[in-house]
Amino acid sequence: MGRDTSMTETPLDHRSGVRHEKTDVEAAAIVRSGIILAVVTTLVAIGLVYLFRGFAGMEEAKEPPPAPLVHMEMGRVPPEPRLQTLPFADIERLRAEEAEALHGYGWVDEKAGVVRIPIESAMDLLAKRGLPVGAPSPAPPPPGKGETKR
Repeated sequence: MGRDTSMTETPLDHRSGVRHEKTDVEAAAIVRSGIILAVVTTLVAIGLVYLFRGFAGMEEAKEPPPAPLVHMEMGRVPPEPRLQTLPFADIERLRAEEAEALHGYGWVDEKAGVVRIPIESAMDLLAKRGLPVGAPSPAPPPPGKGETKR
C-alpha cells in the first residue's frame, strides 16, 4: 500500500507567488447578485409604502363623518366635575401651595389667635421647649365580676 506517485509533489515555494483556484466563484457574479438584491429590496420597500398608504386611505373612507353639531359646540365645556386639562401644572401648583404652608407664616384662625409658622421654626421651638405635657389619663376601671384580666 504505497502512495500514488503518478502526481509529482513539489514543495510550496513562497517566492514564486501565490496562486488561486481557477474554478472559484467570480467576483463579478457576487457584485451583480448584491446589486440585484439591493434593487429588489428598494422596490419592495417602495411598494410597501404605497400599500400602507392605500390601507390608510381605505380606513379613512370607512370612518363616518363627524356629526354636524360637533362644529357648533367647540367652545362649550362640560359641567363640573371636569377632567384635568393640565395635570402637571395642577400638581406643580399644589406643591407650591404646600411649600408655602410648610415654610411660610399665616393665620389659621385669626379670631382665636392661631397662627401658622414655618416648619423649621416649629421644630426649633419644640426642641427648645420640649413636648407639652397633657393631663394624666384616668386609670382604667378595675375588672368586674364577669371580666377577666388580660
